[in-house]
Amino acid sequence: PSDGIGADVKGTINAEQMLDTPDRPTRVENCQQVYEVLKRKFEFTRKPIWDKKDLRGVTRRFAFFVPNHGPDAVRRPVLGCHTLEGSKPLRQFVDCKSDSAQILTRLHSCHECEGCRTLSDYRIELDENGNASIPANTTCKNMEICGPVEAYQLLLPSASVIQPLTRSYLANKGKALGLQVKVGDVIVVELTHENEKYMLGVVTKAHYKHSGEDIEVPYMGTIKARDDLVDVRKFEPMRGGSTVFKLCQQAEKHFPVFTDDTRKILAVDDLKKEEVRRGRSEHARSDDCHGFEYAAAYKLKSAVHAEILTLVNAEDPIEEVD
Repeated sequence: PSDGIGADVKGTINAEQMLDTPDRPTRVENCQQVYEVLKRKFEFTRKPIWDKKDLRGVTRRFAFFVPNHGPDAVRRPVLGCHTLEGSKPLRQFVDCKSDSAQILTRLHSCHECEGCRTLSDYRIELDENGNASIPANTTCKNMEICGPVEAYQLLLPSASVIQPLTRSYLANKGKALGLQVKVGDVIVVELTHENEKYMLGVVTKAHYKHSGEDIEVPYMGTIKARDDLVDVRKFEPMRGGSTVFKLCQQAEKHFPVFTDDTRKILAVDDLKKEEVRRGRSEHARSDDCHGFEYAAAYKLKSAVHAEILTLVNAEDPIEEVD
């Protein structure tokens, strides 16, 4: 956010980051941790309301965390859209038709009129070209300050129909991705492990079909003849829940994975080297894996991490019952 309260949020998080030490880790790496910091340090203002002029100002702040997976998650059929030009000064956004990516916006929120809180007094209409519009509504008592409600049709990266993220859809998409991966690519693989929802791996052998007897593989289970596979060397998070990873050098961390568990091929800048640990010798570079250093730490983009969590928490298809 670009307003004053947004600047205060950024300042609070930055201050928490500055306190980070190996003995007292306070690094903030995801939205859950941002929420915990704000709940602990941002609820009350530094100056109490009775010390402020005319007793006016912010008394208390409330932070809310809406996860993108789990029992409290909200449905997000639209995973991304193009930037809405001119949206920076707007303060209210209401997702009224998420399946078709239509939203209502307003310069400021009105907290007095019942119909203004959720913009329920405003309904979206589509013209003959499919453009979103709303009828004029001047019943708001704060219209002069809050401004009119405007409707926008968000532009999606692709004009294709939004596909529900069912497991069968992702498995089929994974098989297709498995045919495309090249040695040196970093892929996201969904896991059924209790403590790991997904893993990152650098591809060491492109697509092939297993031949021979059944084998048991870590994280994957039983691999049978003619299963579609790619071989990877696993990245592991520096600590639980972290988005900073290191490449594993152990032999047991190099294994085949099913192509239908592939969820994404990372772009080059999705996983960037962050630091090199001390004591690394130059001659060890010959042991690196397709350009990735065992002694380095790699940071996964937060937006990519959020997308991955959506992909690995897809809903099972619903069976119709007569």
